Amino acid sequence: MDAYLFTLWKTCREGLYSIAELADNIHLSPKQTKRYLTRWQEDGWLAYTSGRGRGHLTQLVWLRHVEREYAKQMLERIERESVDAVTEELSWDWSPAQTGRFMRKLEQKFGYTQESSDALLIPRRRPF
Repeated sequence: MDAYLFTLWKTCREGLYSIAELADNIHLSPKQTKRYLTRWQEDGWLAYTSGRGRGHLTQLVWLRHVEREYAKQMLERIERESVDAVTEELSWDWSPAQTGRFMRKLEQKFGYTQESSDALLIPRRRPF
């Protein structure tokens, strides 16, 4: 699962963008952004047409629904791996529906059932 692809999916829908704008959205340099776009195009996530020359915009077309496919992978990973292994991906900007699915899966894994207004808090450490 690629955080840059997920971020690009959340910030840029289909349309025309400059490479600089795409790079700013995923916090990479324009050169790195072009490399990632090429790799994602080869992997079948998106199709993009590079804007040749100064002032021409890059066309971005999504071929697959990134959040839906990553959510399937996350549910499988939550089932078979520890919480520490999936903590990084759980902190991404998921849609509220996906976040609810992940929390229900975590509650099932821990055998937790909510009976009142209490909540399941999962602490995590972030070493320097």
